[in-house]
Amino acid sequence: MLYTVSDLLNSYAESLRLIAGGGGLARSISEVCILDYELMPGLKNKYQRANFSANDLVLSTFLYAQDNPYLITDAIKYLVAKGASGLVIKNVLHLPIPEQAIRYANVRNFPVFLVTSDDLFFDTVIYAVDRRIQELSSSSFAQSTIDALLRDAGDPDAVRRHALMLNPSFKSAFVTLYAELDEPLTLDEFQQLEHEYHKQGLAACERMLASYDGGIIGVVSIDPEHVLDLDAVERQFREAAIFERCGIIPAGTGISARHFALEELAQSVTEAMQAARFAHHRGGATIRFDHLGVFRALLPFVGSDPLRQFAARILDPLSEHDSEHGSALEETLRSFVACGRSVAETAQALGQHANTIRYRLEKISALTGLDYRRADDSDQLALACRIALMDELFPDA
Repeated sequence: MLYTVSDLLNSYAESLRLIAGGGGLARSISEVCILDYELMPGLKNKYQRANFSANDLVLSTFLYAQDNPYLITDAIKYLVAKGASGLVIKNVLHLPIPEQAIRYANVRNFPVFLVTSDDLFFDTVIYAVDRRIQELSSSSFAQSTIDALLRDAGDPDAVRRHALMLNPSFKSAFVTLYAELDEPLTLDEFQQLEHEYHKQGLAACERMLASYDGGIIGVVSIDPEHVLDLDAVERQFREAAIFERCGIIPAGTGISARHFALEELAQSVTEAMQAARFAHHRGGATIRFDHLGVFRALLPFVGSDPLRQFAARILDPLSEHDSEHGSALEETLRSFVACGRSVAETAQALGQHANTIRYRLEKISALTGLDYRRADDSDQLALACRIALMDELFPDA
């Protein structure tokens, strides 16, 4: 995971003011350094090396420009040429920032900030940002933070705090995607996937891509005044084909419902992972949580004794009959429910004659006391099958 200029701005929103280069907030930061006198005329050629490189965030008071503020423009041009991520100016001498410097930074999408608080100290920023970069680069950071997010799901303040640790640039309208994998990615494979994520234009400062629980998790957020179009999100990721470009085939991908408060991120992550499990079960499709039907109402209670007892009362007689007689009554009932309770589709799915399916359904009715042709009885049979499926998909619930 990358630390971006947008993350910096959100972390120090009360102490920084963006004055130029707003188009470059998605630039990543790999290191923080101070511009002192290195670019001062007459001195800059005496340095063995300039201590600035690509993706550096540069901090400066520009004391050396007190007699010539236009040196600020020269410094910005130099830093842009070096590929620096941005510039933070603590204008202790209240120097006028040349208009030429502002125009140049805007054209180059090079973020320039003014420090607006006397309480912001460069040493503190360097320490905090460097530590944050190290956290994000750790393969365990996302895992441990999302674990904490889910563990504290009942505490809205804690969820929001964990969410902003994952990405300070998250907006309050968002959706979570989760790709379940048959085998966890190696670090090299994830870095390749992350490279494609950026290359295909999916990356943005208000988004996140991370490895979690053996799969890949993504969060897409936008300002709440905009419409979060799930069709567009799904289509964008499908057309970018970042997994396929890396030779990776997800076992199943889930997309959460829309959410409109960061306090709901734990719920969103859970929804995406649950939908991905169903997608895996159905052969590797992409499934939205919104499309899970009655499962949405059942999932909060998966593993509960009342549900298990309800399913067992209906399905246990079938499984006992199957064990004793080598029949396939439970399989037939489950397929019947999965096929929308259509005899013809069930026969096709199981490769059996329709009359064989009807015979088995009659036997199921006799053993359970529930007539598959009556709406209320059929609903109970279907509910038992769905409870059993949830128990299989979420055995640790």
